[in-house]
Amino acid sequence: MHTSESGRQFRTLSIIAALAVWCAPANANESVRTELTRLQKQKGFSLVALATAADPGGNAPRDRESIDTVVFGRGALSLGKQLLSPDARISDNGSISPDGSEIALSTILNPGNPKSDGMLTILGRDGHLVRSYPCLLDGSDFCWSPDNSKLVLRAFDNSVDPCNRTLQVLDLKTGLTEKVDSNDDIHVTSQCWSPDGKHFVYTSRHFNNREIRRYDEDQKTSVPLEGEGWGATWSPDGKWISFFVGDGEYAAGGTYYIISPSGEGERKTLFHQEYAIAPLWWSPDSRFVAYVTWAGLLERFTMGPRYIPSVFDDLMNLDLGNGPKRLRVRRLDDNSDTPVFTIENGFTNYKGQIWGTHGPTEFQWLSGVNPPSN
Repeated sequence: MHTSESGRQFRTLSIIAALAVWCAPANANESVRTELTRLQKQKGFSLVALATAADPGGNAPRDRESIDTVVFGRGALSLGKQLLSPDARISDNGSISPDGSEIALSTILNPGNPKSDGMLTILGRDGHLVRSYPCLLDGSDFCWSPDNSKLVLRAFDNSVDPCNRTLQVLDLKTGLTEKVDSNDDIHVTSQCWSPDGKHFVYTSRHFNNREIRRYDEDQKTSVPLEGEGWGATWSPDGKWISFFVGDGEYAAGGTYYIISPSGEGERKTLFHQEYAIAPLWWSPDSRFVAYVTWAGLLERFTMGPRYIPSVFDDLMNLDLGNGPKRLRVRRLDDNSDTPVFTIENGFTNYKGQIWGTHGPTEFQWLSGVNPPSN
């Protein structure tokens, strides 16, 4: 069978066109969920969730302590491997390293030893113990440097100042720490470092305002960037520092702003979001941001019958805090947005008492994650 020259050219162009469509990063008609599903299948581009225990003291029901992958196509979590043995407990806080290989958290590795209560521990992704720091207790607000060599955290340092919980930078290899800020009201996100590892941002209360501050690792100095805000994160491309400003004490939601890392120029509005309650998690290419909101009252009617009773409960209590949360992803190219996973929130009876339960509170974008089959 012979094929004409024009026929061969047409077939070649068709193959090229098909490959272009397959490899294209996005097209005008591709929704956020569709693109995320495609990228997850093609490149293992995924959001992973770190689930931690609700009560490290052992009195409340124990949540799964694992790293679970968000399956974009299903809008659900693929249950990962349990990280710790049943007799170990971790605090309600943790952070995954930028490359996904290690997890920083506070653990009770030996429930019979009070000295191990809440000490900083580094685990491998499969749950094996990498190293621990017995002098750093009750740690939280963990933030890994881009090269996994340092960790920003709030903790008691028994070797230096056992009475005050301070913001510190820990050299993970040497175990040495440097104190950054001793303010009682400090918040650090898990994406606080500049891409070159020379600066990081955090929130500290000064004169009744929550300031966004930038710390210089070389100069060991901290300077204010913004006079109000919370949840400061540094975009992986290094161009922006984002932060959140609420609409008011009794309002649900607020606005995510961005500013230049130098602090020069006016802040810019990234987007406003009703019911937002979390900082941003930037994707490695800075094209997507993930964040958490309460599910709106009207939104819950579209989520299924099981969520409708919470609508009436919240209306009676004038409080959204009893309903489910939504993990959402926004594509900054066109400012389109979609919910990708429902985070369950509720109560359970355990040992004769009613306890609150929650889903994962920490997320990380990773590449090369094998698409889950379950």
